[in-house]
Amino acid sequence: MKKNKLIGQIFAIAIIMTLLVAGLLLGGSGATASGPDFNQQSDMTKGTPPPRYWAVIAGVSNYLYIGDLNYCDDDAQDIYNRLIGKGWQATNIRLLKDSQATKATIQSDINWIAANASSQDICLFFFSGHGGYWYDLLPYDEADGYDEYICPADSLTSSWANDIRDDELDAWMSPISAKKVVILDTCNSGGFVKSAKGLEKTELDIPPTALVDGFVKDINKTGFVVLMACNDTESSWDVGALQNGLFTYYLDQALSGSADVNGNGVSAEEAFAYAAPLTQYYSQAFLGKVQNPQLWDGISGEVILTPNTLNVSSTTGGSVTEPGEGVFTYNPGTVVDLLAVADLGYEFVNWSGDVGMVANINAADTTITLNGDYTITAHFTETQPSVAFSSATYSVA
Repeated sequence: MKKNKLIGQIFAIAIIMTLLVAGLLLGGSGATASGPDFNQQSDMTKGTPPPRYWAVIAGVSNYLYIGDLNYCDDDAQDIYNRLIGKGWQATNIRLLKDSQATKATIQSDINWIAANASSQDICLFFFSGHGGYWYDLLPYDEADGYDEYICPADSLTSSWANDIRDDELDAWMSPISAKKVVILDTCNSGGFVKSAKGLEKTELDIPPTALVDGFVKDINKTGFVVLMACNDTESSWDVGALQNGLFTYYLDQALSGSADVNGNGVSAEEAFAYAAPLTQYYSQAFLGKVQNPQLWDGISGEVILTPNTLNVSSTTGGSVTEPGEGVFTYNPGTVVDLLAVADLGYEFVNWSGDVGMVANINAADTTITLNGDYTITAHFTETQPSVAFSSATYSVA
């Protein structure tokens, strides 16, 4: 389906080399609470519960009531596929495309994450689709006098009732105790007037340059990392040659591993650092447009989006109780406890598989250091019954 993507990949390599030589600086007026630190080590230590990864991924190309877009549903599907390929569990992801991505469903799925995620977890909200803005509603907190919106599938032509206001998204996501990553591939990711070589949805004859604060203003707080496809006076573009939104196309490339500069998995910050200049270059060189992605980083250190996976199983005769059996995700460099427990009549033999980083393959209680994706198996064998002989004195009458 993505038959033209090879062209974009070739462009990406050429552009990166150009940027390395030219030292191209990012444009726009993006804010960052604390710059990304790609050298910070994982805060996961031996015995720490592994983070779980949760996501609501929504993309709307075919709207129920307003003008359609081209590749926003593809954006959502591609990001979903990428994360599944990197160890995220399908049971922890809600993928919403086109008519599935209504306001009520998005809110319900964010609430589902809030009810299940723990503080050590990573939670993602991704949205690709229309955006807009309208007069500020209570609380009156917008410097430019306008609230910004993202437009779900049931967005209306003459009302913003079915759209998601910046304050609403903040209210829905703030109760999530986990680290929160928000990725918005919409026009005016601050001010939101979706164009994307399609239709604009706005009920005001106000140029986006009049907007002085944006969507991110309501979620630019500690605990959030927000990646936006453009600044609050620009459009975000769908590109037929790439069959994606421009920013999402390069974001997907970043998550493939291309953005990992320090070998510990791709972080949200690294993904942005990779995708932003490529988006800028392509939009100017091939579309004749200006698109400057923006970043807000309210979390200290990196937020790893492509964790290492550990697949644990056992043979007949026992089980693995730490960390358990199944597929687990960890930040690279994490030291994980392993404990194999034999059933009655069996004994532990050894660990097999990707055991190069197992401290002692012959010990039932040991550790493994995650520097990649590993699969290991605990082996058990039946114990041999012992026979005790005792001497006896016999007499013959």
